[in-house]
Amino acid sequence: MTSNTIISLAVLKVNWDIKKQDYIEVFAPFFLNLILTNNYERIDVDKLRSDFEQEYGLHLPHHPSITILNRLVKNKFLIREGGQLKPNRNIINAGDFAQVSTEQKRILNHVISQLITFCNDKYKEILTIIEAENAILNFLAEYQLEILFAYQGEGSIPEVHVSKTHQFLVSKFFQHAVEQDPKIADYFLNIAIGYVLANTILYNEFDRFSGKLKGVNYYLDTGYLFFLIGANGEILKEAFEELTNSFLADGANLFIFQHTYDELMKILRSCVYWIDNPDYDPEKAGRALRFFYTEGFSKSDVEVFINKVSAVFIRFQIKVVPKPSYFTDKQYQVDETELRKVIVEKYELIEPLVLEYGKELTIQRDIDSISAIYRLRQGQLPHTLKEAKHVFITTNSALARASYSFEKAINPESVIPTCMTDVFVGTLIWLYSPAKVVNLKMKQLMANAFAAIQPDTLLIGKYLRTVEKLKKDSSITTEDYYLLRTTSAAYEFLADKTLGDEHRLTEKTGQEILYEIKTRLKKESEAKLTTALIEHEKEKTALLRERDIKQKMLQDAKTEILKERGDKLSLQGRLENRIEIITKVIAGFFYLLLLLVAILAFVDNYFPSFVGTESFSKALGTLFIIFSGWFLYDGGGLKDAKFSLKKQVRKLVRKIILG
Repeated sequence: MTSNTIISLAVLKVNWDIKKQDYIEVFAPFFLNLILTNNYERIDVDKLRSDFEQEYGLHLPHHPSITILNRLVKNKFLIREGGQLKPNRNIINAGDFAQVSTEQKRILNHVISQLITFCNDKYKEILTIIEAENAILNFLAEYQLEILFAYQGEGSIPEVHVSKTHQFLVSKFFQHAVEQDPKIADYFLNIAIGYVLANTILYNEFDRFSGKLKGVNYYLDTGYLFFLIGANGEILKEAFEELTNSFLADGANLFIFQHTYDELMKILRSCVYWIDNPDYDPEKAGRALRFFYTEGFSKSDVEVFINKVSAVFIRFQIKVVPKPSYFTDKQYQVDETELRKVIVEKYELIEPLVLEYGKELTIQRDIDSISAIYRLRQGQLPHTLKEAKHVFITTNSALARASYSFEKAINPESVIPTCMTDVFVGTLIWLYSPAKVVNLKMKQLMANAFAAIQPDTLLIGKYLRTVEKLKKDSSITTEDYYLLRTTSAAYEFLADKTLGDEHRLTEKTGQEILYEIKTRLKKESEAKLTTALIEHEKEKTALLRERDIKQKMLQDAKTEILKERGDKLSLQGRLENRIEIITKVIAGFFYLLLLLVAILAFVDNYFPSFVGTESFSKALGTLFIIFSGWFLYDGGGLKDAKFSLKKQVRKLVRKIILG
């Protein structure tokens, strides 16, 4: 039976891909196939519904069935004769319904096989095929509660009851599929969409919710805001960011009441107080405080987190507004005492001692919010979402259901609830904007899986009592005690060791968790040491490389200097050679001139008639006297004079050439 239900959900998604915006039309192939298979001569609605549930594992009430049959009449697959509906044999056909169903059955068998293998390999848990099918169907059950808050009848999906262990295992399997096997993750997505479609058909007046959200004012509750700001983890934050962006894209206006904002900030500030408090008790801590604590937030970290809240409001255009006055809108005030009674009744179905757990203030704020919406609507009974104008959105399906019950008791004609769940409004968005469905639903599935594997209050309470007993019995050290109580790894291992079921928890489990924590810490320490050594080696290699580069640069500089010096010496040598040659030429010239003067002076002295004029004789005499004086000054020898002449010429030439 369960397998038929899951296959039908998958087929609904296939039909939806074809029909898109018509959620009624997606059921037509089911009816056509059933009519052909059973060879009905005429259509008996109750018989059809019974056969439908037997064949497809989905429950359809009378009125939705009539809606689908009317669509088949409109499309001429059925004809009215003598007050009866009969199949139009000339055109009736189920298309490729049989092939689609066969293919979806094959995929389901594969997914079931993989789930069973995963549970056995990773957790040594053996699931039967039926248990696996039930676990998958239960994984989607959250949607039924969220979507059908305003429906008083029986849901279309049969209820299945599975253990916490199986809930945990299928959530882990889905997370594994998201990371390792996208095809299986997509199958979960498909049946999740089918699940929503199967429940949507139950609303006779669902079309009244249709259309864009433009101009509708949505007031967000505290739970929604905690998800949106990331106080319950990144995965849940991403899911709510996706949904909130869809609101804005559709033109919705987003608000929070002042009292909701005050409650949010009060809870966050209490987290600042308790986060480093030695009296912190995880069993009594709220969800946000447990998140901050297990994630290792310090007091300053939480304060930084609080300071970022206003940025989130700005990003998503969320405005804080006061609730309307009780005095100016007194005529639209509802009976808050009766509303409180209905809310408490619904809450006690989930948490029997809700008033004893200090939830009075929370309940009063819920009442304030719903009562405020009534005053904002000013007594109108809207028949469409656009007429409603004001809607309170909550993540608490029990509150939405309580509000709807109270509403119907006041006025049975009421259609558009004052309070809706986030899932229901998200469903409205994607039903009329199919392109958004994949992101919205996959993020939501991931968020649900994440939430499902977190230890619940019962498990945490029992675990902490077990840890206290281990400490009291001196089975663990004080250091071990704090490791087991305060590290995020402890709660991660707690979920894995117990598979989310408090009945699996024993004192041995506490010791096993301690061992796992220490092993992880050791590995992390070793990893840090390895990383440090690697970084040290990298730094050492870099320093050596830098040293080699510097040494090479120094060597290159030396080589360059020596080269320049060599070039300079080579140039200097060439210049010296040239200077020496020039010196020799000039000095030789003057030396020859000196000899000539000496010879002429000798000739003039002994052969005056040979020299010629008297003037020339005087000039020659003067030169002779000068050269004779130079000889005497420089040592008196011809050789010395030659050396001195050469020396003076070299000095003069060097000065001219070298400067």
